[in-house]
Amino acid sequence: KNREEAMQPIYYIINGKKIAFVSATRAEKYILTPEAKEDQPGVLRTYDSALVLECIRDAKANSDFVIAYVHWGTEYSPHRDQHQDVLGKEYIDAGADVVLGGHSHCLQGIEFYNGKPIVYSLSDFWFNARTTDTALLRIKISSDSAKHNTTVEYLPCVQKGVHTRLVLEEQEKQRILNYIEGISFDVKIDENGIATPIEE
Repeated sequence: KNREEAMQPIYYIINGKKIAFVSATRAEKYILTPEAKEDQPGVLRTYDSALVLECIRDAKANSDFVIAYVHWGTEYSPHRDQHQDVLGKEYIDAGADVVLGGHSHCLQGIEFYNGKPIVYSLSDFWFNARTTDTALLRIKISSDSAKHNTTVEYLPCVQKGVHTRLVLEEQEKQRILNYIEGISFDVKIDENGIATPIEE
């Protein structure tokens, strides 16, 4: 309804851990998604990251784990934009434990920054009838560590005919995992879809 509401994190309690979600957009600036104002409805924008960083810091102070979900990037480009690279790291520096992106309508890569994943785009989960590679992401948070070590697992999918299905055939699954690894940044993705940083 207004900027204050747009800036509110959403919290879930999962296995005794308080998980915060913060969401913002850096796309469709003049179409469909007006910016929330003090007394006007809309969305939280991140062309200027100050308000989103404030949100993330608030979420971090009130939860065990923060996921920042961002609508960003160039449509149909598998390559991250400069602003994605800069903003993703700013979000983690502010307290995000995972950064997840969408909007490109195609897969983009993943990188780890200070040990935390930035997933630039998971493609489309359910967008139209077009056939496209996509993925689900499973984040496992260790419950026995104050550091909240995470495991990042890609589950390859294909969207086709207005349905998204897990890929079960091993060769096709490996094709998608290899592709994601190839567009990622110093990351290894094993045959089970587990993404880990390549140590220098």
